[in-house]
Amino acid sequence: MAADSPFRPQRRSLSAHRYAAAIRAISPAGPGRWALYVSLLLVGYLAGTTVRFPFPRMAAPSLFTPSISGLIANRVVARTTDGDAGTFTHADIGRSTDSSFRERLVGALEGQTQRRRVAEDVAAATTTAAVAAEAAAEAVGDSSAQLQPQSRTLRFQVCNGFANQRLSIIYGALLAVRLDRTAVLPVLIDNGLQRTDNTILANTDNQVLFSDMYDQPYFIKAMAAAGLRVVAPEEAPPMTTYAQVPLAQYGWSAAAPLAEHFGDVLHLAVDCPLFKMAASELTAADWDFMWAVLDALRPNPQAAALLDRAVARIAERQLRNGREGAAKTDAAASSSSFNFIHLRIENDWVAHCL
Repeated sequence: MAADSPFRPQRRSLSAHRYAAAIRAISPAGPGRWALYVSLLLVGYLAGTTVRFPFPRMAAPSLFTPSISGLIANRVVARTTDGDAGTFTHADIGRSTDSSFRERLVGALEGQTQRRRVAEDVAAATTTAAVAAEAAAEAVGDSSAQLQPQSRTLRFQVCNGFANQRLSIIYGALLAVRLDRTAVLPVLIDNGLQRTDNTILANTDNQVLFSDMYDQPYFIKAMAAAGLRVVAPEEAPPMTTYAQVPLAQYGWSAAAPLAEHFGDVLHLAVDCPLFKMAASELTAADWDFMWAVLDALRPNPQAAALLDRAVARIAERQLRNGREGAAKTDAAASSSSFNFIHLRIENDWVAHCL
């Protein structure tokens, strides 16, 4: 074989022999060594799950990790339904993110029982909320004899996100009072994501019924007590009988022009009335009425049951933290009140700030 043949066996150096011997010495050649190494790996993993590091975890963001984990002490699962739709979160305030391996294993079994218990509690709370809503609606009473005529109605739309939709309802109700018209409940928007200054209105893809979010019977009776007749869409005349008028042409004061130009029209439909009445033209009675509208926007029984449970859990946790904290006073520990901060970090708001 030629001296320069690449197939000629080469003499190993002493260091190479030592390296190979070391590899053979630690390699799991037998079942005993395999068991030893597996045991060491398992012990290391269990120990690692119980160690709480003094700095926040720096895991890469995903669909199942919170965007600001340092601000939330308990487990938050963030799911994104659409790349443009932002995120909504559900917080489980009963279990910490730093639970050990055993806690997570046991928690998986306990979760089935807990979820079943939650479903039963929500069903019971829903029934209770429905009974309470019916009683409250009866207490409001009916003063329809002094209300606007049903032969003159006003349809209006809501626009944009949740807060703007509530304001749209307030302005629409006040506009109906000013025009002496019966207000027709609008459909709502389930995702009013607004990245630009363009107004987002309801359409066939994003609209939801008023009753899907709010207690519709209570709202109608509460508005009657406040001086406004309100009817459901199915009780109003068909849209073909309405004169449709865009409000942009009237600037920030639409009530007077509508009364002047469409006073003889029986059924009037306008787009979103948000901020279409200037604050300077609002009276003290107007402000009282607007607060009455806001108070009448109560969640429907199903949503109310979930909200009541969430508030109870928050109060329960506050009491527990108050008892455990050495610096807490007895008054603080016994208090069930709390402040809720809406951290405005949705991606549409970020776009507005750029």
